[in-house]
Amino acid sequence: MASLYKRAGKYWMLQFATPDKSVKRIHLGEIPDRTAQRLRDKVEMLVQAAFFGMPPDESLNRWVVSIADSPLAIKLQAVGLLKQSLPRKLEVFLDEYIRLWTDAKENTRNNILINGYRSGEKDKTLPSFFNGVTMNSNFRIYN
Repeated sequence: MASLYKRAGKYWMLQFATPDKSVKRIHLGEIPDRTAQRLRDKVEMLVQAAFFGMPPDESLNRWVVSIADSPLAIKLQAVGLLKQSLPRKLEVFLDEYIRLWTDAKENTRNNILINGYRSGEKDKTLPSFFNGVTMNSNFRIYN
């Protein structure tokens, strides 16, 4: 889905089709061949997640978080693969995060969300503990 081109013999450009069938390009600049190929693979995974409406896997999410403040993240935002969400409540973020927790069993997630972090305190769920706290910025996967 994503193609990698070398321009002028040394500058890499990445091209891909979006779910709305438009063609987008990201200019990567002068980087090593292997790095360009790895970026192409990551962009392919983002494009596939967008095409099929599926959430990306955990490793891709970690990668997106790791590049959050980089020029690459800005380029991915510009072509619509990543979008910076508006400030939102930490309670909502934690609720989503706990629900998407892949390395915890379902009952563990439910106990944290429903039963609270202390035994028997229904009003002390982890997300509700942070009620009213907003986050400044975070990156979300395109979907």
